[in-house]
Amino acid sequence: MAASPPAQKLAKAKAIASALVEESLLLHHEHALGEMLTLVETLNLESGVNLSEAVRHFEMRLIQYALDLAGNNQAQAARLLGLGTTTLNYKIKTFGMIAEIPPAVCVSE
Repeated sequence: MAASPPAQKLAKAKAIASALVEESLLLHHEHALGEMLTLVETLNLESGVNLSEAVRHFEMRLIQYALDLAGNNQAQAARLLGLGTTTLNYKIKTFGMIAEIPPAVCVSE
């Protein structure tokens, strides 16, 4: 049985939206890699570079990209990065990448 025209339109719209989101994430990732390449290309003896800070910045970008791909699911992002969930969680906290968590809603009995 063929899908109804509205269902077909909805499926097509979902596919287009998914493709646009994926393209947006890829462009963001390419931009981050381009920034790092520019940093390396402009490196010289006079200005130097703080390797620890550059690695930290790159690591934060990779973590954010993995979180974006995984819909902010840390377990999935950790798998994408080849890390344990605990290690990823530690890095997120260490880098200060966590938004403030809203207070829990209290339910009165």
